[in-house]
Amino acid sequence: MKRVLQILTLLMALVLAACGTPSGGGGTAATPTSGTAGGGGGSTTYVVGVVQQTTHPALDAARKGIEDAFKDSGLNVELAAKNANNDQATLTSIIDGFRDQKVDLVIAIGTLPLQATFNGLQGSGIPIVFNTVTDPYQAGAAKSETEHPGVTGIQALPPVTDAFDLILEIQPDAKKVGIIWTSTEKNSEVATGIARKHAEGKGIEFIEATVTKADEVLGAAEKLAGQDVDAIFISTDSTVVSALESVVKVANENQILLVCNDPASARRGCTAALGLDYYDNGYDSTMEFAIPILKGEATADSLPIRKQEKKNIALNLEAAQHQGVSIPDALKSRADQDKIYDKIVPKTN
Repeated sequence: MKRVLQILTLLMALVLAACGTPSGGGGTAATPTSGTAGGGGGSTTYVVGVVQQTTHPALDAARKGIEDAFKDSGLNVELAAKNANNDQATLTSIIDGFRDQKVDLVIAIGTLPLQATFNGLQGSGIPIVFNTVTDPYQAGAAKSETEHPGVTGIQALPPVTDAFDLILEIQPDAKKVGIIWTSTEKNSEVATGIARKHAEGKGIEFIEATVTKADEVLGAAEKLAGQDVDAIFISTDSTVVSALESVVKVANENQILLVCNDPASARRGCTAALGLDYYDNGYDSTMEFAIPILKGEATADSLPIRKQEKKNIALNLEAAQHQGVSIPDALKSRADQDKIYDKIVPKTN
């Protein structure tokens, strides 16, 4: 009997030990160090700062991709999403707030947010993931695909030459092409340089109109129209695309072909647009980079930067009519059929 009681006492002790206090994050935000966030516990809530340069469809699509990726991940994530509305002081304030809050990770949507985040979070240990960035190397945030301390992501280098060639496919006799770009956007400087060189190789006169803010875009478009350009090309310039309706107005009134480098711009009034899928850019950068970093499976340093590859072609039939051009059947057949629009739908704020 005494032996039975000893066995029962031992079993009871083992049961009590197994029912002790569970480990885990207890719902608190992890504090990242050296580009690594958190430990991946199921009960941990991560705070992620998201900073967007301004409001326009491509950047909005990237943000939606980020949101959907976190929903699909199963992680407990609290998003602190901010929009700088193209204001540098606001952008700096947002980054300072993320640093003070000690968020677990920051996702930068656009080149200027990447530059501000990279500079503002130096020494904080907060990892950075970027998307919709034309060239992180020219932006000064990385030296190579494998050398980028504390920052990583998916480069969204737009297919500038492919989009530019749509001009000649629609209007083979075009001799003079204008572009509007923002002198303070490094991404736009890179894209414009590619377009400039490509135009020269095609024997096309390339006329540039630069702006520094959105309310200068209308005047720049009117200036190009006054110089009798055959077409206007708009690449992935965040400031210009945010005010695209001004360019569409001038193009329609003067029957000037408008071709863009962002597929979302076709719905707003570009006759043709060829570019990357920015929803995918946001979604993939979150799934492939942000989530493994938060879970402690990787660091920003260890995940190589890669380029986004998937391209879309979008067309707008009403825009073509207003701009006095006819879209070739061959181009219509190559376009994404769900991105051939019958009407111009301006952006709503």
